[in-house]
Amino acid sequence: MDARGIDAIDASGLSVPIGQVGCTSVTVHCTVTFSDLLLPGTLGPKTLSDKFSSVADAYRSGEG
Repeated sequence: MDARGIDAIDASGLSVPIGQVGCTSVTVHCTVTFSDLLLPGTLGPKTLSDKFSSVADAYRSGEG
């Protein structure tokens, strides 16, 4: 994991030939501290994570 909290990026779907559908994804983790809220049971930090995937358009432009 890097300093931004990004654990993994899969951009391999962008390299498929034009006319074929590809998929990209990213996994993100962050640690949240709840100590400022002063709520019972929230003394320690909690790590949150999520993954997002998106389809690369089959008819996207092949030019930069």
